[in-house]
Amino acid sequence: VHGILKMVDYPKMELNPELTPSKKTAEEYKAEGNEFMKIAENEKAIESYTKAIEVDNKPIYYSNRSVAYLSAGFSRKALNDACMCLSQDPNNPKFQFRKAAALCALHQLEEAKELCQKVLAANPQTAQAKML
Repeated sequence: VHGILKMVDYPKMELNPELTPSKKTAEEYKAEGNEFMKIAENEKAIESYTKAIEVDNKPIYYSNRSVAYLSAGFSRKALNDACMCLSQDPNNPKFQFRKAAALCALHQLEEAKELCQKVLAANPQTAQAKML
């Protein structure tokens, strides 16, 4: 039949799950990042935490990436991520500590001290703030 396309019913093809790239969950990326941190692979940890953030914008992923940035020597980026967690959960002492640690690395010691005092006043059991 010239000029006319013949419609053909082709059978549906099933995708082989073993050959299909699977998307990881944010928690899987976080766990991957945690494993990289254990072996001081800070850059790879940063990548994993960034992927977790792309999947799910939870503050804990910013907190973990803040630590990775700080460990890699990127103090300003660590501070930015600490502020991002605090914007979502401003009273979390762990996130406040992340910010204080980044401030210390940036030699903003007075601001870090004030933040630690605030954390300790609200949460006297926070050992991390005591260490700073």
